[in-house]
Parts: sequence; structure tokens; C-alpha cells
Amino acid sequence: MVAYAEGAGLNTTKSCLEGTREEILHHVVDWMDNPDINAPRILWLFGAAGTGKSAIAHTIARCMKDAGALASCFCFEKGDVKRYTKLFTTISRDLAGRDLRFKQALASIVAGDSSIATTVDIVQQWERLVMEPLSVISGNIVGRLVIVIDALDESGDDQSRKHILDILTKKAAGLPSNIRILLTSRPIHDIRKAFEASAADHVMRMSMDDIPMSSTKRDIHSYTSYQLSDTDYRFSAGEIARIVERSDGLFEWARLACNYIKSSRAGLSEKERFDDLMSLTEREGVELLDNMYNVILKEILGERPQERVLGRFQSVMRHVLFTMEPLRLDALIIMHRSIQNEHNHYDAEVTIILPLASVLAGIHNRSTPIRPLHSSFHDFLIDQDRSGQFFVNEADAHHDLALSTLNIMQRELRFNICRLESSYIRNSEVSDMAQRIKLYISPQLSYSCRFLANHVEGTPFNSLVADALQAILGNEWPMYWIETLSALQSVSIIPRFLTVISEWLEKKEGYELAVAAAKDGIQLIRNFGTIIAESIPHLYLSTLPFLPKNSVFSGSFSSKFPLIAMLVSGEIATWPPAQCLLGGHDDVVMSVAFSPDGKLAVSGSYDKTIRIWNTEIGVLERGPLYGHSGCVYSVAFSPDGKQIVSGSDDGSVCIWDAVTGLLVKGPLEGHSDFVWAVVFSPDGKKVVSGSEDKTICMWDANTGLQVCKPFEGHSGAITSITFSCDGRKIVSGSDDMTICIWDANTGLQLCSPLKGHNSWISSVLVTPNGKWIMSGSADHTIQLWDIETGSPVSSPFKPHSQSVRSIAISPDGKKFISRGHKNTIHSVAFSPDGKQIVSGSDDCSVIIWDVMTGTQIMGPLQGHSDIVSSLAFSPDGKKIASGSED
Repeated sequence: MVAYAEGAGLNTTKSCLEGTREEILHHVVDWMDNPDINAPRILWLFGAAGTGKSAIAHTIARCMKDAGALASCFCFEKGDVKRYTKLFTTISRDLAGRDLRFKQALASIVAGDSSIATTVDIVQQWERLVMEPLSVISGNIVGRLVIVIDALDESGDDQSRKHILDILTKKAAGLPSNIRILLTSRPIHDIRKAFEASAADHVMRMSMDDIPMSSTKRDIHSYTSYQLSDTDYRFSAGEIARIVERSDGLFEWARLACNYIKSSRAGLSEKERFDDLMSLTEREGVELLDNMYNVILKEILGERPQERVLGRFQSVMRHVLFTMEPLRLDALIIMHRSIQNEHNHYDAEVTIILPLASVLAGIHNRSTPIRPLHSSFHDFLIDQDRSGQFFVNEADAHHDLALSTLNIMQRELRFNICRLESSYIRNSEVSDMAQRIKLYISPQLSYSCRFLANHVEGTPFNSLVADALQAILGNEWPMYWIETLSALQSVSIIPRFLTVISEWLEKKEGYELAVAAAKDGIQLIRNFGTIIAESIPHLYLSTLPFLPKNSVFSGSFSSKFPLIAMLVSGEIATWPPAQCLLGGHDDVVMSVAFSPDGKLAVSGSYDKTIRIWNTEIGVLERGPLYGHSGCVYSVAFSPDGKQIVSGSDDGSVCIWDAVTGLLVKGPLEGHSDFVWAVVFSPDGKKVVSGSEDKTICMWDANTGLQVCKPFEGHSGAITSITFSCDGRKIVSGSDDMTICIWDANTGLQLCSPLKGHNSWISSVLVTPNGKWIMSGSADHTIQLWDIETGSPVSSPFKPHSQSVRSIAISPDGKKFISRGHKNTIHSVAFSPDGKQIVSGSDDCSVIIWDVMTGTQIMGPLQGHSDIVSSLAFSPDGKKIASGSED
């Protein structure tokens, strides 16, 4: 009797859940139904471990069995290393059981040579037990016949598969046109190499990576919902969704997660097991796949890998795991090759990456970034307690990537990198700019220019990296770097990156030139960033002639570009204190505000527009934003920085998306006159506006609807408004000379209006401790009030002989300011650390003061040509934004 592998056949319990994997199943069925006699005989479905290949194989086998078209289903199983010896004998027996004529032909062959029935010779099995009987009955087989071979990668080692692969890639082309073989496996090295080296038309390839992630997550959602439908705890839609997100597209993770949750082990409830899985600290939640990863890596690298092999694996994986964005294979290989030394030079693609196809995605499509198949593989490798010998160290990774980015920049940066022919047009006006970037700026150079500083920041000080930075910063390379980032529309990242580099090198002996060059580069971008971002050639034409005498760049670079214009007179000695002039409004700037992270500033103007600015280089990020029909008097960011609110003399309030600049809600109409003040609540859920119509309106920031009736109590215009620190109270100041305290939930006054000023209230603030209100007035006085009782905390004090137009409280609540220039002060602000004050005045200047001594630290800073009406410190205290009537 012909040998038969027991237990290797169809297992319907492994099939896909009804309604899942429909797209790929349709593709497979279409291939099987293709009547073309030249259609591929074999479909190789490959994908990483846990992506659901076997479920698809068993589903196809079940469907074909139901349709009477299943010839055979043969499934390999991990650990059964001898099963492969019965592959084609089993398929032959299955064919005989289905077709009487095949059975008779097979019996005749075995009768003539009984040894063939039990031979382990794969080649003889194919030729004598499959192809020979088929040739006897050729032309008599009606309809399609499908052979399913699942998990070929589990058949043993390379040698056990060698002859199977030879048969499938070279000899299976001789199968009758109505017989098809569906083969599934991981794309491990020998299988991938065999099928990719084969130029035969009889093999069709289909990758699990080609299935859209959205489709995979949808199917995992269906699978998870079904698996957890019979649990005692009723999992909510949100909890199911969290499992799906954590699976990251890996069916095997979802399967193991469901099994763990449903485990009958004592001690934990189903909900507690779920919570463990969602936790990044519980061992049960993070170790589901550890055994699988260890087995796979030992299969690929060896049970006890050679030290050289392990070192190469870790070196390559440092590039895979710790790039700031995934790189395509070619770019990854080039970057990794740049740090290989001459004594250990190797092809990382062939020796490491391709053999890791079981756990890496993107290998088989060179246009797809290489990344770990599942986020848990990344977590496994960077946790030494879990991965042991396979551990990949993050600090080492940043060191390697810092060196590789520097090496790539030295090799590939060059003058006029995009080969621009004219300096008379902006980057945006170069019609084929996108094609030039693709042609002349390689993916690895793009990555290196954009992420060098991230890797330097992650590297403990190291002389190799420091020397490479000195080599880059000590000559004209920074200009070429800036030029490349201009083409990539990434000039705004330069100040932060150069700050990181200068701080990393600071106080390290021998790197003074590099530090000075980095600091000079920051000033270059802050003063000329707008021009550089607009036009690459003007990095040279419009900046080098105007560099200060003491600039490192002036001394180092000007002589290397002798054809640029020469400045005959008016050269400045040092960089000016003003970081950048934000020009664009057509009328008076009434209000400015920083985003919470300090990266953006927003301005509102008499020209009826709002503009959002990049604070690093002064370029207009978004705008002008049109929505108001009148002057914009007040602007503010939401606490999370995602939205902006504005108030106008058209009586409306608008809420904007800070990222897109789109109008999210509004114009919101509830006031009948000018809106002088707007503010977000501390939780960002509400917006409050104060108006000339003597009312306060509170709006739902999400819906744009009024939360309650307008607050009424003032007999004059609302000129200033703020929330208490806990968001429970609203404080308003008015030109009726009073301050009111309101319940933020009900809109009711909590006490009688606070009276004590003799003129209109220009500014109200709540102290950081939440206990007091500070008010400034045109009566030249400042008063302090108890926020709970409304009682004065002290007598009014009069720090000025003119109107108090603006007040500010230090972050620790111990100091307040409103200080003088030659003329009226219109705006003041504390730095976040409370050590400095900035003030703006009628005299068009800005002055920075020391809080402790009261002395001027800097200024008067000249740059405006009219009243400085608004000021704000950035959250890090390093920048000041000023708005003016100029």
C-alpha cells in the first residue's frame, strides 16, 4: 500500500471565520477558475508568521471539498520532520481515492514495482506516483482539481525541502491545465530564493503584505468579537477595538490573546486578563509571542549563533528598529553599509534581512518600508530580559545611526543639489521640483538630513560621532544640508536640531568650532529662514552677503562662494536680537499668542484675518484665515494646541483647526457687538467670550453651541476675561469699572461685582495658586482680590502715572508686573520660569527686565515702527512674540 501521512489533511476548525478574508479568498478562487491553459499551475501564498496563511489554506480546501474539486490537502506541522517523506505518496493516494482511473493506473505501477509504494525518494514519488498515473489518464480528467500544501516552511531544514522546491519550481509546469496547487509558507530564505529565482510562468506569487491593513483589522475585529462572544464578561465595542489595535494586523496575536482571556486557569477574571494584555507592564500581557520569536530566531540564526552572526543580526536590527521612520530596503542597506568596517564587510540583505522575512514586513516589495511584522517583535528585541542573546541595545542603535547619517551626508550632500537653473523663482514655482527631489535626493540622504539630530540626542557622548559632526560643521557642508532641507520643506527643524547638536558638544574640549558653527546656523535660520524656505538659491545670494562680521559662517563660507554680491557698507558686527519679523498683516496686529509647545504663534489683526506662524523661522504656516468680517481683537490657543479661538468686532467668535487652518466652528453668533476677549477653559472643552454688548457667552468647543444663556451683570463692555485654574470659575473685567466672578457651570454670579477701581478694567488674571484675582485699570492702579469672597486682599497700589494696560503674574504667583518705558505700556508678560519680564510700549520698543533686580537685561529692542500692543513668551521661555500697530 502506498504510504500515507496520517493527520496531514484538512482541518476545518482552522478555517477562516465566515465573512473574513473575503478579498484574498476571491483572488485565489479566481486563479483556480481561470480557464486559460497557460494559467499558472502553482500559487505561492507567502507571509510572515501569524498572518493567517493556514486559515486561508484550510478555507480553500474546505470550499473545494464541498464543491467536489479537492484533490488533496497536505499540511506540514512544526516538529514532524519526517512528514515531508510522505508528501507526494499522500497526494497520490488522495488522487486515487477521488478518480477510479487514476487508482487503476497507480495500482498497476505499484504492482510492477512494490518498493515505490514506500519510497522516501521525493523525486521518484513525484514522477512515478503522481505524473505517471496522470499521463495515463490525460485528457480524461473533467473539471478543476486543487491540491493544497500548507506550511511548507515547517517541513524541516533546507535539505529536506531542496527536492520539493526543485519539483515545484521546475517540474510542476507539466501538470494538466486543470490541476492547481495552492502552496503556503513563510518567505524563509530557501523557499523565497527558489521561487524568486524561478522564471517559470507556472508559478504565481501572492503576498499577505498586499492585503490592506484596514481589511486585516476588520477581519481581526470580526474574529475577536466571535471568539469573545461567549465569555462571562461582556466585552464592549471599545475593548474589542483595543485588542484589534494591539494586534497590529497579526491574526496570531489576536488568537493567542483571545485564548489567554478565555483561559480557565484560576486566580484572574476575564476582565483582569484583558487588562493585563492592554498593560505594557504585566508579564502575561507582553509574553504571548516570546516563545514564537525565540523559536523563529533560533531557526534562522542557529540554536547557539556564532558571535559574528549574532553581532551582524544586532547591527542590522539596530537600523530596522530605531530609525525614526521605516526605510525601504535599498536605503536601509546603503545606510548600514556606510558603517561597516573593512574587516567585517558583508551583504546585510542576503545574510540577515532576507532570512528574517518571517518577522519583517516589506522585504518582498522594494518600494515598501522595512519594519517589524508586529510591534511586539520590536518590544521583544529591546527588552533584554525577554530576548536574551538577541537583545538589541537602543543607545548602540542611535550611535550607529548617527554615524551612518553623518557618513551619508558627507558622501551625498553637494552644492545646488536639485540642479536648479535659475535663482529668480521660488521653490514652489519650479514645475518639476518633486521629480528633481526624487532624482537627486536619495531616500537615505533625505532621512539623514531630517533625523541626524534625533540620533545624536540618543547617543551618549562619543568621540567618533563628535569628530564626524566637527567634520560636517567645520566647512561648507552645513550650507548644503540647509539647502537640502529647503528642498524637503523642512527648514523649520534646523534650529532645534542645531540646538541639540551644540548642547551635545558643549564643554567638550576640541569641538569649539563645531559648537560655534551650530549656534551660528541657528541665528542664520532665525534671521533668514523665511527667505531660505522660499528659494534655495537665496540661501547663498541673499544671506551670505549680510552675515555679521563675527559670524562663523561669514569667515568660513563667504570665500568659497566668491561670485555672490559684496556688501560695501552697513555690515553689522553681531546678529540682531530680534529673532524674526513676521510680516504679512495689512493692518494693526491686535493680539498674539503662542501654542502650548511654543512651535506656533497666532496673530489677529485689524485686517480681519488670523495668521499662524512657525516660531522657529518666522514663516507663515497657515493663513491668512478668513472668517471674520471685522477686526480680530483677541486670539488664544486651546490647552492641547489643536485649536484656536478668535473674537472680532463683527460680534462673532470663530474656532479654527490649528493644524489645517480650517474653520471648525463658526462664526458663532450670540453677541450683538464687538467681542473684545476670548479664552479656552483649562480642559479645552469650552470657550468663553466677552463683548461690548456687556455680556459673556460660553460655547461648547466641540459643537459650537452655547452652553447656557449669556452671563449678564456688567453695565459696560467686557474688556478682559479668564478662567480660574480649576476651570470652575470665570472672572471678567469691564469698562463699568467692576470685576465679576461667575460659576462656569451655571453662569450665575458668585458674589456682588467687585468695586474699587475708578476707571475701566484693562486686564484680569487669576494667580497660579488659584486664590486671588489681580486687576489692572485705566485709573493707574492694580488691585488684588480674594477669589472666594470677592473681598480686596490689600489696598490698591499705583505703580504707574498712566493707565495700566496690561498686567502679568509670575508662574510661582509671588510677583506681578506692569513696568515703564518712555511712553504708555500696552503689554507685559512673565517668562515661564518667572525670572524675566518683557514689556511693549508706545515708543515702538520691547524691553526685557530682570525680575529680581529690576534692571534691563536687553533692549530697548527696535524692530517695530508703531505701538507694541501684544506680547507673549514661548512655553520654553526662549522666544518672545510681539504684535504691533505697524
